[in-house]
Amino acid sequence: MSLFMRAMYVALLAGMLMGCASKPTLPDVPRVEIVEVAVAVPVKCPVSVPGTPERVNSVEARAAAPNVFAAAKLADAGLFQRDQHIKDLVELLEACVK
Repeated sequence: MSLFMRAMYVALLAGMLMGCASKPTLPDVPRVEIVEVAVAVPVKCPVSVPGTPERVNSVEARAAAPNVFAAAKLADAGLFQRDQHIKDLVELLEACVK
């Protein structure tokens, strides 16, 4: 064997041994952390929701009004009735939240 071949053989063997001797780096292990999270659970409200009241300003009632002034009064009364119903519903919802 020539001197060059021996040097190549030693270099190859040394490279293989260095490759086997090195320790591979392991990936970082994820850190497991337990976190408690509060979740809202729906609860049935003890208050019963009333149905929609009969409207005083229905299309039939306004059509049957004798004049425009009476129809306008019916429309105004219907708006007041709607606002009152919405106010009642909001109060019921607030009672459920508390």
